[in-house]
Amino acid sequence: MDQIDLVVLRGRLDASSAGHASSSVSTLTAQPSPRVLVCLADLHSISSAGLRVILVLAQQVQGAGGRLALCELSAASQPVFEMSGLLEFLPVFVGRADAIAHLTD
Repeated sequence: MDQIDLVVLRGRLDASSAGHASSSVSTLTAQPSPRVLVCLADLHSISSAGLRVILVLAQQVQGAGGRLALCELSAASQPVFEMSGLLEFLPVFVGRADAIAHLTD
């Protein structure tokens, strides 16, 4: 089975934390065909800078021949994702089990 890297985002993902978050996940695309699961259950707020971190990660994963999935969108972050249109391009799952099944399919 392929390795799945789990990214758990907590608190706020905005201009003040986006740089650190981006640096933290940048190594995930160093491996060939990365599988990345981003859990958003504990994300209390996200700004456009935070959305950019997720979008750039998704593009890097795809560019490396891998797959990315989001799961457990918090009630606070879901409207932001809906308004941004990212939910049309990124696979989103209610629970981790379904997201993992998608990534290993």
